[in-house]
Amino acid sequence: MNELKINIFKLIEAVSQHSADWITETINVINSEDDLNKSKILQNLSLSDTLHYYLQEVLRAAEKNHILPKTLAQLIEMAWFVYSEKEKKGTKISPVWTGPSFSTSPIKNKTFETIKSMFLSAEKEIVIVGYNFSLESTIVKLLVKELIDASNRGCRINIIFHENETNKKRILESWPMDVRLPHLYYWESKKREGYTTSLHSKLICIDQRQLLVTSSNFTLNGLEKNIETGVLIENDNSVKQIREQFRSLLNRNEIVKV
Repeated sequence: MNELKINIFKLIEAVSQHSADWITETINVINSEDDLNKSKILQNLSLSDTLHYYLQEVLRAAEKNHILPKTLAQLIEMAWFVYSEKEKKGTKISPVWTGPSFSTSPIKNKTFETIKSMFLSAEKEIVIVGYNFSLESTIVKLLVKELIDASNRGCRINIIFHENETNKKRILESWPMDVRLPHLYYWESKKREGYTTSLHSKLICIDQRQLLVTSSNFTLNGLEKNIETGVLIENDNSVKQIREQFRSLLNRNEIVKV
């Protein structure tokens, strides 16, 4: 029985790197069977090689212990519930991607969908840091709309950008006159030790609990056309530290309010 438990949790960990919808489909397929016919169950599911291996091991161990399909489905469902509750409370790190994706691609979180979800979840504050803001395309306008909606429900919107009149102009022109303006800040280019510097950081921080660090600018290319990589960090102290780092720049007049 211990072997079955171990294999179920290995399966759950593998599923967490793919789509959570797959666990529901698996439970439904197993529940519909009268006996644990491994071949039939595996054929009824579209699996990556990794998931195929772990589910096969679960079915083998369940068969060895004479577990009925409905009991196995309940065990998998319970394990998924325990894992999900634990994930809600602990630090979570997820890769995020802009670029070509295929059914076998390991990264499922797309940059646009991730940012949209973050904006929708915001309750108090959204901090956006970026080098380039180009807001003319439809896909970017959809995110701007989510920002406007967040502002309307009481969120403070802070946007920090590289010193660039075009960035400032694009942001202000995209904002409705009847909605509270976002708080705009910029970092002035300076000659430092003979080099011209830039605010090149790209990140989004939500309520000091979610942080997306990404190579993507707030542009059509960054959200859809380029290959960009990022990491979404949730429920970790580093989220507050990053937010406070930029706050310290503002306090020392390194970042200037528009």
